[in-house]
Amino acid sequence: MTIIRRERKRLFRKLEKIDGVTPYPSEANFIPFSLKNASPVHERLLSEGVLIRNMEGVLKNSLRVNENNTFIKALKKILQ
Repeated sequence: MTIIRRERKRLFRKLEKIDGVTPYPSEANFIPFSLKNASPVHERLLSEGVLIRNMEGVLKNSLRVNENNTFIKALKKILQ
């Protein structure tokens, strides 16, 4: 298994464990996920230094991420 696949799988499992976050399976180098009020969370994640993209035009209240540890730490902090 490549590093990208292993990290994608690990990140997906971590997202599944966060209340209010719904990750979607992906074969790309990013994982799309939805949550309530995605736009404010997106802005806060950016301010935490996380590279993240707002997917509002594709899937309501959705973001996509290919960042790992920094992202998970910041998302948990924001959603507390």
